[in-house]
Amino acid sequence: MSQGMNEVLNYRRLSAVLLGAVLCWPASQVRAEAAAAAAAAADLKFAEFFTMPVGPRGLQPSAKLLSLQGRQVRMLGYMARQDAADALPGVILLTPLPVTLGDEDERYADDLPVTTVYVHLDAVPQSPALAYVPGLLALTGRLELGAQAEADGRRSSVRLRLDSASSVLLFDAAAASTSISKSTTGSTQ
Repeated sequence: MSQGMNEVLNYRRLSAVLLGAVLCWPASQVRAEAAAAAAAAADLKFAEFFTMPVGPRGLQPSAKLLSLQGRQVRMLGYMARQDAADALPGVILLTPLPVTLGDEDERYADDLPVTTVYVHLDAVPQSPALAYVPGLLALTGRLELGAQAEADGRRSSVRLRLDSASSVLLFDAAAASTSISKSTTGSTQ
């Protein structure tokens, strides 16, 4: 079976596990808090980050992006796939399209879109980094704007700070993704 077909099957299995968890998991305070935060959040799309068309001064933040500074927002995007050695604990990169980062020789000349969002999780586990979660992610957190040096050496302009409840749900999705990946590849670690 081709690798592409395996990825599709893995994604479908993950979707089934996550759907089953949502339908069968007893109501908990964590899920209730995450749902309440998502309901109160404003939607923000990657296409709404900058004014269009691009002018002579380059990319300029849109009025909508600036108006949401410090507020709860909900974003839909893909987690950038990174080498485990390069991934930061408690941080993921959210992009408008699937992106794979890798080779050492591309460290700062990678294919990250200009609209990449650094997502900082509230509760950082003892593990070195969050496992890759395939497919679209709907994340809710507090929007932060402005240039900031990140621990990986890059500079971020847009950040999303997840609360504890949203962070726990993302950790659970990553754990489910890892267990499905191991079961389909035959790994027993």
